[in-house]
Amino acid sequence: MKKRRAVISFTTCFLVLSFHFSPLVTIAAEGEPEGEGVEEVSSSDVNMVSESAEEEVTGSESTNQIEEKVESEVDESKEVKEEFNVDESEEVETKEEPEVASDLAEEELVESDVEMSTLSVASDSLQPGDRNEQVLEMKLDLMKLGFGTHWSNPTNYFGPDTERVVREFQAYYGLTVNGRGDQATLAKIAEELSSPFQEGKRSEQIREIKLDLMKLGFGTHWSNPTTLYGSDTANVVREFQRHYGLVVNGIIDEVTYKKIEELKAQSLAPGIRRDDVIDFKLDLMKLGFGTHWSNPTNYFGPDTEKVVREFQAYYGLTVNGHGDEATLAKIAEQLASPFQEGKRSEQIREIKLDLMKLGFGTHWSNPTTLYGPDTANVVRQFQRHHGLVVNGIIDQVTYKKIEELKNKALERGVRRADVIDFKLDLMKLGFGTHWSNPTDYFGPDTEKVVREFQAYYELTVNGRGDEATLKKIQEILSSPLQRGARNEQVRKLKEDLMRLGYGVHWSNPTTLFGAETEEEVRKFQRNNNLPVSGIADAKTLDKISELLKAKEIVTYTQYNLTLSQAAARQLQLNPPPQTDKYRNDPAYIHSSLVDIVLGGTITGSTVNLRTSPNNSSSSNIYTSVSRGTAFVIQDNNVTGSAVNGNTRWYKITYDNRTLYVHSSLASESQVAVVKSTANIRQSASSSSHIFGSVTSGTRLTVQREVTGTTVSGSNRWYEITYQTWRNATQSDFLPYLDPNQNDRFQHLVLDRSVGVSAQELNKVLAGKGILDGKGQAFIEAGRTHSVNEIYLIAHALLETGNGRSSLATGIEVGRNSSGNLVLVTSSNRSSLTNIRTTYNMFGIGAHDSDPYRLGAIRAYQEGWFTPEAAIIGGAQFISNSYFARGQNTLYKMRWNHLYQNASGGFPQYATDMGWAVKQVPRIKELYQQLDNPVLRFDIVRYN
Repeated sequence: MKKRRAVISFTTCFLVLSFHFSPLVTIAAEGEPEGEGVEEVSSSDVNMVSESAEEEVTGSESTNQIEEKVESEVDESKEVKEEFNVDESEEVETKEEPEVASDLAEEELVESDVEMSTLSVASDSLQPGDRNEQVLEMKLDLMKLGFGTHWSNPTNYFGPDTERVVREFQAYYGLTVNGRGDQATLAKIAEELSSPFQEGKRSEQIREIKLDLMKLGFGTHWSNPTTLYGSDTANVVREFQRHYGLVVNGIIDEVTYKKIEELKAQSLAPGIRRDDVIDFKLDLMKLGFGTHWSNPTNYFGPDTEKVVREFQAYYGLTVNGHGDEATLAKIAEQLASPFQEGKRSEQIREIKLDLMKLGFGTHWSNPTTLYGPDTANVVRQFQRHHGLVVNGIIDQVTYKKIEELKNKALERGVRRADVIDFKLDLMKLGFGTHWSNPTDYFGPDTEKVVREFQAYYELTVNGRGDEATLKKIQEILSSPLQRGARNEQVRKLKEDLMRLGYGVHWSNPTTLFGAETEEEVRKFQRNNNLPVSGIADAKTLDKISELLKAKEIVTYTQYNLTLSQAAARQLQLNPPPQTDKYRNDPAYIHSSLVDIVLGGTITGSTVNLRTSPNNSSSSNIYTSVSRGTAFVIQDNNVTGSAVNGNTRWYKITYDNRTLYVHSSLASESQVAVVKSTANIRQSASSSSHIFGSVTSGTRLTVQREVTGTTVSGSNRWYEITYQTWRNATQSDFLPYLDPNQNDRFQHLVLDRSVGVSAQELNKVLAGKGILDGKGQAFIEAGRTHSVNEIYLIAHALLETGNGRSSLATGIEVGRNSSGNLVLVTSSNRSSLTNIRTTYNMFGIGAHDSDPYRLGAIRAYQEGWFTPEAAIIGGAQFISNSYFARGQNTLYKMRWNHLYQNASGGFPQYATDMGWAVKQVPRIKELYQQLDNPVLRFDIVRYN
C-alpha cells in the first residue's frame, strides 16, 4: 500500500513539472481587413494548450491538493481511479489498470507503471504504452494538424487509438509508418506547425497564395486580398482541403501547398477549377458553343468537356475534351475572323451579296462594307437554317457553306429544264396544283408556290429552290408511306387512321399502300387543312400522332349573339322551349274564352276514333288519340258493336268531324270549347306564366270552377286538364341554353365516324333485340353518310326500346285496292298486294297521333325492308336534314342560332329544353364500353 501511495505521488509531481516544458503559444494581433471582410482571432484560441492541460486535472486544484485526495482515497480502502481521465477509446477502464494481465498483484501493477513512465521520459521517441505530458502535447499538436480530431479531451496516455492516429499522420506526410512518435514524426509535426501559412501570420507570400486560391475558385469573396492569414483565410483553406479530400486543418501545410501548385500548373481539363476557365467558356460562347450557360463558373466539369468536344468535332480537331494548344489556337483564329461585328471591308460587302443570293438579308437594297448587328443577325439566320453553330460570325465552317451554296439555288428568272421537274414534284406534294402544264420558267407564280411550301415545312421562306427546299422535297417523295409501298409502317398508318375515323371499313388492314389508302390519307389531310398529296409525310404523321395522343379534339363554333339575346329569340318561337316539369300542375283558362258543353275525355292509352260505331274492321279508323284527349259529345247513348258485352258508344265531335268512340274507352265530363285563340296559364291570373296557347274549337276537360283575377268584368276561371309538355320559363331553359353548363357530350361531333370496329360495336349491341350483331350496318351507315356510329346506336336504342319495338322488329304493310298503303291485318291480308315487312329504327315519320301506322308506311315508302336498310337509311335522313347544314352536335340540333334552312328559318330538332342533355347518358355509357376512342367536341360560344 505504501508503494502505491509513493508511485501516485511521483506521477502527480511529474505531471505538474511537465507543464513548465509546454511550448508557448502566441497569437498575432489581427486588425487589418482582408478582402471584403475582417478576420478576427478568437480570444479562446489564446493559451489553448495550457487550458487543455488544466482540464486534465480537477478544476484548479493544486498539486498538493491532488496528492492529498489520492492518499485519502487509498486510506479509505477505495479502488485507485485514474487521476488523468484516460480516454476510453484507448482501452483503459476505471476499475482496471490499462493493458496489464489480471493475474498480477496490486503492488506489481504500481511498480510496472513507475518503470514504464521512467522509460518513456528517458526514450527519444513516444510509443504505445507511454503515459506522460509529451504524449498529451503530441496529441494536441496532431489535432492542430487535423488528426485525432475525434478526441474531445485528450489524455497523456499513448494507447492503440493514439497509435492509429500517428500512423495516419505518418502515411499522410510520407514518413515511415510505425505508429510511434519518433524523431522524424515529431520533427514533421514541428515543421508543419511552423508553416508560414497559418493563422496569425502576415507576408507577401500569403497574399500570393490567396490569389492562387481565388484562381482555383476559393475565397472568391475577397476583392483585394491582404497579407494577413486570419480566421477567414483559415476557413477558405479548410474549404479547399475538404473539397480535395485533404486533412482539414486550416494550415497550408506541405500536402496542401503541393496540391495548390499542382492545380495551378494543370492545363484546361476536366476537374479543374480556375478563373481562366471562365474566360475559356466565354470565348466558346462567343463562337456559339455552350450557349446554355447563363452564368459560366470557374469549374471545368463534364458539361464543359462535352461542349469542348462539340467544338473540336465541329472544327475538325482532335476530340479529347481538353482545352489543349490546338483548341485554344482554333478559338483565337475564329475570334479573329475578318467577318464579325465591328469589321469593315470590301470582302464583307461581297459576302453580303452572296448571302442575298442565297435568300438571306434580302432587305438590304444596297449592302455596305460594314459588318454590323444586322449583318450578324442575318448570318445567324443562315447558320440556323443550315444547321451550323449559330454565332453571327462568318467562321471557317460558315464561309465554306456559303461558297458551296451560292451557285446552286433555283430562283426567280431561271429558265431550265429541271424547273419542270421541280414544279412536278411540288404538285405531287399538293402545292401548285393549279398548274395544268408546268413550263421550264421559274416565274413569280412559281416563287409564290415555293414560298408556300417553305412556310408549310418551316424552311427559310425565300421563294428559291435552295438546298434545304430540294432536300425537303426529296425527303417527302421518298416516304415509305405512299401509293405502291408495302411495309409494316403502312399497316400501322391504317390502324391509326381507323382510330381517327378513316378507313373504318378495313376489317383487316394490310401492309399495302394502295389507291384506297391514298384516298383515306387525302381525306384526312383535307379535313385537317393539310396539303392534299395522299402521301403520309412527317406533317401528316405529326397531325395523326397529335390527335391520337390528345384522345380528344376540341374546336369551337361562334354564335354571333349574346346568351341573353339567344334566350330572347327562343321565347319568340312557336312553341318556345318546352318542359314536362309542370305536367302534374293544374292549368287555368278564363271563362270568357270558352263555352261549356257536355263532353268527354279519352281514358285509354291509345284509342281509335272511328267513322262508325263498329270495331270489326280497321277500315273505319279515322285516327288514334292518347289518354286525356277531350271531345264534344253529340249523343252519349249510341248502339254499336259490342266490346266486352257493352254496345254503348259515344257519338262525338273531334277535329271538326263526327266520329265514334266506345263508352269503355272514354268518360263524360264538362268540356270547355275554346272560342278563339287563348292562353293557358299557370294560375288563375292574367299575369301568370303562360303554359301554352290553344286555337278556336279546342276542347279542354274542365276539372273545376275557381275564382281568380277579373277579366272583362268576370273573376270566373276554369281549372282544366292540360298537356304534359308546356312552355318553360326563361329561368327554366337558360341552364340548358348555356353551352358551358351540363355535360360536354352534348357538344360531341356527330357527323364523323368514331373509328371503331364492328367487333367493338357488337359488344355494345349485345342483347339489344333485333340490333344485336348489327355493328357493321352502323359502321356502313356512319361511313356512307358521315354520322357518328355511337350516336346512331344511342338514337336507335332510344326509339326502338332497345331493339324490341314493333317498328324495329318489323310491321307488314301492303297496298289496298285503291293503291293506298295500309297495315296488314288478319282480316285484310287477302285483299292486299305488294305486302312487305318494314323496319324503322329511328322513328322517322312516326308521329304521336298514330306512330306505328305512320312509321311503318314511311319505312315502306323509303324501301327499308331489312334492319340494315333501316339503319343506313335512317342515318341518311339525319345527315341530310341536320348535319348537312352544320348542326352536327346535339347542342346545335337543339339550340340553333346559326344554321338557316332554305326558307331562312333556324330549324331545331326538338322543343324539349332538355333534349340534348337527355341523350348524353346513353351516348356516354356506350363510349365507355369502347376501347380508347378519340372524342371530338365542337363547343358553341356566344359573344
